[in-house]
Amino acid sequence: MPLALASAARRRVVEAHLNGEPLKAIAARENLSYSSVRLYWHRYRQRGFEGLVPDYQNCGRQGPSNADLIYRAARYLKFRHRQWGAALIHLKLEQRYRGRALPSVRTMQRWFKKANLTPRRKQLPKPEKPWAEAPHEVWQIDAKEQLTLQDGSRACYLSVTDEHSGALLASPVFPPLLYQPGKAAGGA
Repeated sequence: MPLALASAARRRVVEAHLNGEPLKAIAARENLSYSSVRLYWHRYRQRGFEGLVPDYQNCGRQGPSNADLIYRAARYLKFRHRQWGAALIHLKLEQRYRGRALPSVRTMQRWFKKANLTPRRKQLPKPEKPWAEAPHEVWQIDAKEQLTLQDGSRACYLSVTDEHSGALLASPVFPPLLYQPGKAAGGA
C-alpha cells in the first residue's frame, strides 16, 4: 500500500488546479495517479484545506469500543470460563441477546487473543535425530496388507524408500499368508 502524500504536496495539487491547471496535467507532473489527484480536489471542495490532512485515524481494522455490550460480555465470559471456546461463548451470547447482531466466532477469537485470554500453544519438542543427511543412511519400510485387486484376489506389498532422496528402492508384492497361531513362549 502506498504511503500517504504529505499535506504540503496535497496543497500544491489543489493550488495548481485553482490556478487553472487540469487535473491530468497535475497528476503527470507530480507523478501521481489521476484518481489520487481527483480525490484531493474533491476533499478540498468538501472540507477546504483542512480536508487535505491525511485521515490516519480511519486506517486499519476498527476494533470494538470498550463500551460495546457484546464485546464486554464476551470478554467477561472468557475471563470467567477460561476453558470455554469462542464457539460456546458465541452460543451463550446468542441465547442471552436474542435478535442482536453478534460478531463471528473468529472475531471473538481475535478479541480473546488480543486481551491475552487464550493460552499459548505449547511447542512440540524438536526431534532427537534430524532427517537423514546422506543417501542410504536411513530406509523407511511401509507395509500394505490385504489389498483387494481388481480381479478380486488379495495381495500385500512392502515399500522400501530412502529417507534422504525419497527414492523408492524396492516394492515386493506377495500373496497374503494365512494366519496361523504360533506356539506359546516357553513351549507350553
